[in-house]
Order: sequence, then C-alpha cells, then structure tokens
Amino acid sequence: MPRAARTQSNASVLFVTQSSLLPMFEDNDDRDHFLALLNVAKKKFRFEIFAYCLLSDTSFELLVRTPHMNISKIMSSLLITYTSYKKPQGKLFSQRFKSKPIYSLDQLQSVLNSVNKPAQSPYNSYCLRHHQNCIHDL
Repeated sequence: MPRAARTQSNASVLFVTQSSLLPMFEDNDDRDHFLALLNVAKKKFRFEIFAYCLLSDTSFELLVRTPHMNISKIMSSLLITYTSYKKPQGKLFSQRFKSKPIYSLDQLQSVLNSVNKPAQSPYNSYCLRHHQNCIHDL
C-alpha cells in the first residue's frame, strides 16, 4: 500500500525534524559537512533558516521559511546528498522527515525557544542569536 502524500500547507514557515536509528553525526566533521550541504541547499532552493540544532547524534531540527520551493524537494536533496557523503551500512533515514507548519508569532517564538537550546556550540543556532563565538554563517 503506498504511503500517504505529505499534506500541503499554506504556511511558508516550517519546523522540520529528522531522526535516524543510525548515528547521523559521528563527529563534528559530519556536522560541519551537513551544515555546508544545508548552506548549498539554502542558496540553490532560496529558503531561509531561522534556527537549527545538530546537538544530537541521531536527529536534527530546522526552522525554515520556504517561500519559493516545496519542503519535500529541499529535504530530499539535502538528505540524499548527506546520505551519499555518509555511505552508511544500513538505511540512514528509515523514516520520512516531519514538518510542522507555523501559523502564528506565538508558535514561532515557542519553536525558536525549543530549538535554540542554551549551548555555546556552533551546531546550534543559539550562539548565532546571542552573538556568541560561532563558526557557521547560515
């Protein structure tokens, strides 16, 4: 039986999460590579990144605005490219990514607060929002 299509939404701001049973990020080199691929996708598909968190080894979170492109095409490109880089022994992304539309400023602030965990890490957008020492410019 085919899977159900992703529901289309009129919201252009989305909270995206992806998890894996295998480690996605075994070290900071993997995280750096993922952020570089995210930056390439951002330029190619013309979307904005409001927040991100790569602190877990088996998941990531993104808060994005996608006015020009369907989120499925963006994530498909990003995940295929990253999987090609990782060359996992099994299926890296066995589940589809999840996306939750953001319709209000209250929802936006709530998601920003949850994604921007207070961590002085370049792999979490908290440091960007609070002008701490970061190496990534997304």
